[in-house]
Amino acid sequence: MSSVLDEVVDALEPAPDILSVMATTKRAYLMSLDVGTSGIRAALFDDQGNEIAGARTKNYRLSSFSDLGWIDADALVTQVLETVDELMSLAASSATRIQAIAISCFWHSMIGVDANGDPTTPLLTWADTRAASAAETLRTQFDERAIHLRTGCRFHPSYWPVKLQWLKTERPRIFSSTAYWLGFSEYLCQRLFSTTSTTISMASATGLFDQHKCDWDWPFIKTLGIPESSLPAIAIETERPHLKPELVDRWPGLTEARLYTIVGDGAANNIGGGCFSKDKVALM
Repeated sequence: MSSVLDEVVDALEPAPDILSVMATTKRAYLMSLDVGTSGIRAALFDDQGNEIAGARTKNYRLSSFSDLGWIDADALVTQVLETVDELMSLAASSATRIQAIAISCFWHSMIGVDANGDPTTPLLTWADTRAASAAETLRTQFDERAIHLRTGCRFHPSYWPVKLQWLKTERPRIFSSTAYWLGFSEYLCQRLFSTTSTTISMASATGLFDQHKCDWDWPFIKTLGIPESSLPAIAIETERPHLKPELVDRWPGLTEARLYTIVGDGAANNIGGGCFSKDKVALM
């Protein structure tokens, strides 16, 4: 029986020239988005992790930083949508049954939103140093080394503890009117998938995440006076949201696509450069 099957398989196996054509027309399986402060890139990949030829685009028309180091979050969301528009138009023939979406996003951003999901603050980035004095205040109240050993972050204006301390003391009305504190990746997912869950990768760069327990550092958060309900939930591995219905209508090729992961751009850069062990160092 096996010899008969072998003959059938051999008869059905495409010739090398046909295989070459098939390789160039392989359907996309995954859409990758890279959202950075200097630009947005998007590309499609097949189910073996190979990039689909011609299915890549980039958008460097980002809203510039304000003088204070913040960005208009909604303008940035619009540019993400436009980048996906361009990608879908470039790869219309191969982008028909995409199953997965993966996102890398810049770390060290924070935005406040109200109960309706509307911004109460601009998108505060690592370049916003107005909270520098709050870092000194926290050093008088906490053992910075102990916090650093748990969270991986010192008291610096790039991180959430310092930003939140500054907002609480210098912008109390904004602080009290904010229902949720999000990074840009969570704000983007609210707009794309109707979820504000974060990932371990993104939470690990906030300065409020206990990297040993893989959960928020609740004792530290409580002492800071930050409501527990204001922080995004850590997404469970099986959480795979679909795009909003209006976005599925906009991008039919993403009808079946689910969000699989969001990682910090620094971590993605290290892995892409082959730096994922203790004996290597990456220079970005």
